[in-house]
Amino acid sequence: MLETLDSSVLDKDWVQLMEEAKSIGLKVEDIRVFILQNTSMEEE
Repeated sequence: MLETLDSSVLDKDWVQLMEEAKSIGLKVEDIRVFILQNTSMEEE
């Protein structure tokens, strides 16, 4: 249940982050690394 909920939230956050990243010129790779690091930290 939580995994599904977290995935839904992440999907929404991902879209917002992509839009923000484009507006400030960040690379997609940078955002992906940031998301992966934060996700790993939360799981542990």
